Amino acid sequence: MNSNKEKYEIWCEGNNSIPLFYRYAYYQTLFGDNWDVILDCRGENIVGVMPFVLRSKFGFKKINPELLFPYQGIWINYPDNQKNATKISFEKEVITNIINQLPKVAFFNQQFHPSFTNWLPLYWKDYRQTTRYTYIIKDISNLDVVFNDFKDKTRNSIKKAEQ
Repeated sequence: MNSNKEKYEIWCEGNNSIPLFYRYAYYQTLFGDNWDVILDCRGENIVGVMPFVLRSKFGFKKINPELLFPYQGIWINYPDNQKNATKISFEKEVITNIINQLPKVAFFNQQFHPSFTNWLPLYWKDYRQTTRYTYIIKDISNLDVVFNDFKDKTRNSIKKAEQ
Protein backbone atom coordinates (compact mmCIF):
# COMPACT_ATOMS: atom_id res chain seq x y z
CA MET A 1 0.00 0.00 0.00
CA ASN A 2 1.73 3.16 -1.18
CA SER A 3 -0.61 6.08 -1.51
CA ASN A 4 -1.78 8.30 1.30
CA LYS A 5 -5.33 8.00 -0.04
CA GLU A 6 -5.28 4.21 0.28
CA LYS A 7 -4.00 4.41 3.85
CA TYR A 8 -6.54 7.11 4.61
CA GLU A 9 -9.43 5.07 3.21
CA ILE A 10 -8.58 2.09 5.42
CA TRP A 11 -8.06 4.33 8.45
CA CYS A 12 -11.43 6.06 7.94
CA GLU A 13 -13.23 2.73 7.64
CA GLY A 14 -11.90 1.63 11.02
CA ASN A 15 -12.30 4.92 12.88
CA ASN A 16 -15.80 6.04 13.89
CA SER A 17 -14.66 9.24 15.60
CA ILE A 18 -13.87 11.05 12.34
CA PRO A 19 -16.48 13.67 11.39
CA LEU A 20 -18.34 13.17 8.12
CA PHE A 21 -16.59 16.10 6.44
CA TYR A 22 -13.18 14.46 6.94
CA ARG A 23 -14.13 11.03 5.66
CA TYR A 24 -12.55 9.43 2.61
CA ALA A 25 -15.95 8.49 1.14
CA TYR A 26 -17.21 12.09 1.42
CA TYR A 27 -14.22 13.49 -0.48
CA GLN A 28 -14.31 10.68 -3.02
CA THR A 29 -18.03 11.22 -3.66
CA LEU A 30 -17.71 14.97 -4.16
CA PHE A 31 -14.34 15.23 -5.91
CA GLY A 32 -13.49 11.83 -7.39
CA ASP A 33 -9.71 11.75 -7.67
CA ASN A 34 -9.35 15.56 -7.57
CA TRP A 35 -8.32 15.81 -3.92
CA ASP A 36 -5.42 14.75 -1.75
CA VAL A 37 -4.64 14.05 1.89
CA ILE A 38 -1.65 14.72 4.08
CA LEU A 39 -0.93 12.13 6.76
CA ASP A 40 1.23 12.22 9.86
CA CYS A 41 2.09 8.68 10.90
CA ARG A 42 3.86 7.10 13.87
CA GLY A 43 4.84 3.74 12.49
CA GLU A 44 1.62 2.30 11.11
CA ASN A 45 -0.59 4.59 13.23
CA ILE A 46 -2.09 7.69 11.65
CA VAL A 47 -2.03 10.50 14.22
CA GLY A 48 -2.99 13.45 12.02
CA VAL A 49 -4.69 14.06 8.68
CA MET A 50 -5.55 16.94 6.43
CA PRO A 51 -7.64 16.16 3.36
CA PHE A 52 -7.83 19.05 0.90
CA VAL A 53 -8.65 20.11 -2.64
CA LEU A 54 -5.94 21.98 -4.53
CA ARG A 55 -7.40 24.50 -6.94
CA SER A 56 -5.85 26.91 -9.40
CA LYS A 57 -7.14 30.35 -10.34
CA PHE A 58 -5.36 32.71 -12.72
CA GLY A 59 -2.31 30.45 -12.45
CA PHE A 60 -2.19 30.66 -8.65
CA LYS A 61 -2.64 27.52 -6.57
CA LYS A 62 -4.94 27.72 -3.57
CA ILE A 63 -6.50 25.63 -0.83
CA ASN A 64 -9.91 27.03 0.08
CA PRO A 65 -12.94 25.90 2.04
CA GLU A 66 -15.13 23.83 -0.24
CA LEU A 67 -18.88 24.08 -0.67
CA LEU A 68 -20.81 21.57 1.44
CA PHE A 69 -18.02 21.59 4.06
CA PRO A 70 -18.75 23.57 7.22
CA TYR A 71 -15.19 22.86 8.32
CA GLN A 72 -12.02 21.26 7.03
CA GLY A 73 -8.36 21.40 7.95
CA ILE A 74 -6.26 19.31 10.30
CA TRP A 75 -7.79 16.44 12.26
CA ILE A 76 -5.73 14.99 15.12
CA ASN A 77 -6.13 11.39 16.25
CA TYR A 78 -5.07 11.54 19.90
CA PRO A 79 -3.56 8.47 21.57
CA ASP A 80 -5.73 6.64 24.08
CA ASN A 81 -5.32 7.82 27.68
CA GLN A 82 -3.15 10.77 26.73
CA LYS A 83 -2.39 13.10 29.63
CA ASN A 84 -3.19 16.79 29.31
CA ALA A 85 0.46 17.54 30.04
CA THR A 86 1.53 15.91 26.78
CA LYS A 87 -1.45 16.91 24.64
CA ILE A 88 -0.17 20.34 23.58
CA SER A 89 3.29 19.08 22.63
CA PHE A 90 1.65 16.23 20.68
CA GLU A 91 -0.58 18.72 18.84
CA LYS A 92 2.41 20.95 18.06
CA GLU A 93 4.32 18.03 16.57
CA VAL A 94 1.39 16.73 14.49
CA ILE A 95 0.34 20.17 13.22
CA THR A 96 3.93 21.08 12.31
CA ASN A 97 4.43 17.79 10.46
CA ILE A 98 1.25 18.36 8.44
CA ILE A 99 2.05 22.01 7.67
CA ASN A 100 5.49 21.01 6.43
CA GLN A 101 3.87 18.65 3.91
CA LEU A 102 1.47 21.23 2.48
CA PRO A 103 2.00 21.98 -1.20
CA LYS A 104 3.25 25.46 -2.05
CA VAL A 105 0.19 27.64 -2.59
CA ALA A 106 -0.43 31.35 -3.07
CA PHE A 107 -3.55 31.25 -0.91
CA PHE A 108 -4.46 29.02 2.03
CA ASN A 109 -7.80 29.39 3.83
CA GLN A 110 -9.44 26.80 6.07
CA GLN A 111 -12.29 26.68 8.54
CA PHE A 112 -11.03 24.23 11.11
CA HIS A 113 -13.21 21.86 13.11
CA PRO A 114 -14.47 23.39 16.40
CA SER A 115 -12.32 20.90 18.35
CA PHE A 116 -9.15 22.33 16.76
CA THR A 117 -7.94 24.87 19.31
CA ASN A 118 -4.16 25.06 18.92
CA TRP A 119 -3.22 27.16 15.92
CA LEU A 120 0.12 28.30 17.39
CA PRO A 121 2.22 26.07 15.07
CA LEU A 122 0.47 27.75 12.12
CA TYR A 123 1.32 31.17 13.56
CA TRP A 124 4.97 30.14 13.88
CA LYS A 125 4.92 29.35 10.14
CA ASP A 126 3.57 32.86 9.37
CA TYR A 127 -0.06 31.91 8.78
CA ARG A 128 -2.73 34.36 9.91
CA GLN A 129 -5.83 33.48 11.85
CA THR A 130 -9.31 34.91 12.25
CA THR A 131 -11.42 33.67 15.14
CA ARG A 132 -14.98 32.59 14.49
CA TYR A 133 -17.16 31.16 17.19
CA THR A 134 -19.30 28.05 17.02
CA TYR A 135 -21.62 27.02 19.80
CA ILE A 136 -22.18 23.31 20.19
CA ILE A 137 -25.15 21.97 22.12
CA LYS A 138 -23.97 18.56 23.29
CA ASP A 139 -27.17 16.98 24.55
CA ILE A 140 -30.26 17.62 22.44
CA SER A 141 -32.24 14.63 23.67
CA ASN A 142 -34.65 16.94 25.53
CA LEU A 143 -35.33 20.01 23.39
CA ASP A 144 -37.44 21.66 26.10
CA VAL A 145 -34.43 21.73 28.42
CA VAL A 146 -32.24 23.07 25.62
CA PHE A 147 -34.78 25.76 24.74
CA ASN A 148 -35.18 26.82 28.38
CA ASP A 149 -31.40 27.22 28.71
CA PHE A 150 -31.39 29.94 26.04
CA LYS A 151 -31.50 33.60 27.02
CA ASP A 152 -34.96 35.19 27.06
CA LYS A 153 -34.09 37.29 24.01
CA THR A 154 -33.01 34.19 22.07
CA ARG A 155 -36.18 32.30 23.00
CA ASN A 156 -38.30 35.28 21.92
CA SER A 157 -36.47 35.50 18.58
CA ILE A 158 -37.09 31.81 17.96
CA LYS A 159 -40.79 32.16 18.81
CA LYS A 160 -41.12 35.11 16.42
CA ALA A 161 -39.40 33.17 13.65
CA GLU A 162 -41.78 30.25 14.13
CA GLN A 163 -44.83 32.46 13.47
